[in-house]
Amino acid sequence: MKSVRTKLIASILICSLFTSVLIGVIAISNSVRTAGKDAMTMMQLTGQKKTEEINSTIQKIEQSVDTLSEVAMSNFDYDSFRQSKDYADTYTETVQQAVLDFANHTNGAVTAYLRYNPNYSNPTSGVFAQRQSVDGELQCLTPTDFSMYDESDVEHVGWYYLPVQAKKAIWMSPYMNENINIYMISYVVPLFAEDGTLKEKTVEALKEENFKMIFVDFRPTAESFAKYFYDRVKEIGYDVKLAKVYETPNNMAAYGE
Repeated sequence: MKSVRTKLIASILICSLFTSVLIGVIAISNSVRTAGKDAMTMMQLTGQKKTEEINSTIQKIEQSVDTLSEVAMSNFDYDSFRQSKDYADTYTETVQQAVLDFANHTNGAVTAYLRYNPNYSNPTSGVFAQRQSVDGELQCLTPTDFSMYDESDVEHVGWYYLPVQAKKAIWMSPYMNENINIYMISYVVPLFAEDGTLKEKTVEALKEENFKMIFVDFRPTAESFAKYFYDRVKEIGYDVKLAKVYETPNNMAAYGE
């Protein structure tokens, strides 16, 4: 009888121990699964937040550079620039201050520049500014000497020639800028000034073909029109958040404040 009782107690203890171990394993498994889900959710939320921060920074940089390009072109006289060194020097001094003002108030901007076509100016002409630290103020430095590099040298002068060749504003792929030893991406707006653009004969020819023309006091780019429409709609009284102008189905410029 005692042997049977011992076996029964032993069986109960073994069953209890097995049940406890099984419950423990299940609890640990559920805890690990829950912790894994929580970690995944936290990672997704953190990634989403960082994505929104990066997108916001990118959008602000685009708006700053687009607006700066309009400022640079609004006071630019092509003929005077080509013919008068004094005008070119004065213009450079004026636009240099604008470059510093815009870039110093643009989070994420490490460098800022406005360079002239080296075929028509000194190879180091223009404006170049760089931060010495992430939180430091931009300081003007001697611009890169175009005469030292081939146009295909992306690491040194790709930031100039690639947007010019594309003939539109672009975000460059990440690259090592060998001039300042920084791995970076750049948003660049090429500015084109042509002698005798849209001559009177052209305007008359378009009128004869019954084209409807509206003249504006700014360079007619998608970026300029986005800001123009934003300002006009806001003046009417609407609570506008963002204005978008599409040049093509896949190419769009936006402006918002």
